[in-house]
Amino acid sequence: HGHIVGLSLSPDHKYLYVNCRPWPKNYIISDPQESPPLAQEVEISTIDLTTFNFVGPVLRSHKAYTHSDECFFLNLDVSDDYVASGAEDRQGYLWDRHYGIPLYRFPHRNVVNCVAINPQDSEILVTVSDDYTFKVWMSRCRASELTGSNDAIKGTSV
Repeated sequence: HGHIVGLSLSPDHKYLYVNCRPWPKNYIISDPQESPPLAQEVEISTIDLTTFNFVGPVLRSHKAYTHSDECFFLNLDVSDDYVASGAEDRQGYLWDRHYGIPLYRFPHRNVVNCVAINPQDSEILVTVSDDYTFKVWMSRCRASELTGSNDAIKGTSV
């Protein structure tokens, strides 16, 4: 149980990925007008849309700090191989979809509200932030193919 702050379907529409800020375990809502306390660690859970069961590992590592009644939406995106999400800790995050392993963090100067994986090329990703920028990121392999450089993953602010 918790406050849902983002949703995304898998490309095959078989799974729903949910960004959630959990409530404390066994928390009982006594007053519907009062927001329950929320965890600072955001969790991404996966729901199988055939069985409606939670499946796979819960992805963790991204943070949120706002109070219960002022939550940011942290949009996420899913490709065949990756799950990506924004966070309030000024980072975008990328995980391996099948193993739940965190792969990379994409830095900004403020909250990262949204990420989008290129549906034609999952080695290219865009992050959008409250720092008034969006950044286009690509893997070393893709950067090498496009620019001839073997530099590390880089974001280009626009």
